Formats: sequence, structure tokens, C-alpha cells
Amino acid sequence: RIPLDGADGVLVVDGETQEGNLLLFGLDKAPEAHTYEAWVIQGDEAVPAGLFSGGGERTTVVPLSQPVPEGAIVAVTVEEAGGVEQPTQRPFITSGQAA
Repeated sequence: RIPLDGADGVLVVDGETQEGNLLLFGLDKAPEAHTYEAWVIQGDEAVPAGLFSGGGERTTVVPLSQPVPEGAIVAVTVEEAGGVEQPTQRPFITSGQAA
């Protein structure tokens, strides 16, 4: 379990498989015509890892589509609906480094 900055939640990474899930509590719904996009960032490389919409009071569980290797962080940006190949915004949620 890795704490998050910028949101109430946690990043959970399986140390063996490197599979990750973001658990976010009470994250507002993404603005109209936009989506939240998760990224696995290692060094200077950001890889898209999932799109989600949030939803207020609910807990949002985001299974990441990319492994989270040791030393990587997970970040979230707000992007145009459908997502992008590279972040266009500064992340507003970031995790600590995966161990």
C-alpha cells in the first residue's frame, strides 16, 4: 500500500506481479468532455495506465493496465475524453514510489 498525494486514497501494488490498483475515495466526477487518466511513470517515461470518471461519494477502484515496477510512481491527470498518449496536464494525484 502506497499513500497518495492530492486525493484520499491509496495505490495497492502486488510485489510479485507488479499489478496495481488505485483506490480513491470521494473523488469528484471528471469535468464534462474530460476523463481522469492514470499514468505509470518511471524516470522521464509516462505510460497510459487507465481511464476513469470518478463519482463523488463512491470509492473508485481503478485496475491499472500497466505493471508498476519498483521505483515507479502512479499519477493522475485530467484529459480530453478518450484519453491521450502523453500527459497534457500536471498530475493532481501522485503516489509514492513502488517498492
